[in-house]
Amino acid sequence: MDVLYTLSVFSGALAQVIMASTSISILAEHPGPLSLTGSEAEVQLQVYEENQHRFSHESLLDSRVILNFHRIFGEPYSPNYDVYLVAGTQGNSLEYIGTLSFFSVAPKSPENSEGANLKIKIESPVREMLGNEAQSHQSITLLLKPQDVTDTPVSVDIEFIFLCYVPKG
Repeated sequence: MDVLYTLSVFSGALAQVIMASTSISILAEHPGPLSLTGSEAEVQLQVYEENQHRFSHESLLDSRVILNFHRIFGEPYSPNYDVYLVAGTQGNSLEYIGTLSFFSVAPKSPENSEGANLKIKIESPVREMLGNEAQSHQSITLLLKPQDVTDTPVSVDIEFIFLCYVPKG
């Protein structure tokens, strides 16, 4: 079983799900909350050294890699954000991963203490580029770009961002 770190910072329900499935490994995570306010945001995911072998070309071919945005709070009319991998090994090219739509988010409140969760499945060839970044830099850089510009900044808060490895089969 791979070592899973920082489970204590995740909500109890998420930690139980991850621990119940020994085949899921957290490969990298953003070490703190992120607030999106309508402008571009660069995010560093720190790679777990113990799970770095999962970034090998062979491992990535036989797995699903999922980027998770967990415990999201904000307003339903928040702009969508496109998510890109900043591929330093490719001359800092931007490689599209997917889009975050905040249609179902709501402000944090006693009635909404868990927030929303969004996932993006990372496909080839970006999955392999992501592996190259992790092996070369010990971190992965993402760029979140709003699709729309709003007159009044609308804040969306994301408590956790983490990258998971799920073997196929």
